[in-house]
Amino acid sequence: MEYVQKNSNQLSDKEHVAIAHLAGRGFGQGDTPAMLKDTISHIYSSDFIATLYDSNQLIAFSMARRHLWR
Repeated sequence: MEYVQKNSNQLSDKEHVAIAHLAGRGFGQGDTPAMLKDTISHIYSSDFIATLYDSNQLIAFSMARRHLWR
């Protein structure tokens, strides 16, 4: 397994799609344009994104901000 942590502006389009696919599966929405748009919005509002890969396949991700409250 490989753990990778990046800033939101360091992710490729391919990584955006992979994260949106996994999020869509988790929310039961599948690969819809709305899910991709929503996921990308969340990615860019995050301070960092952690991803976990197994055999080069994304199996988990986490997005976080530095502040808990605004």
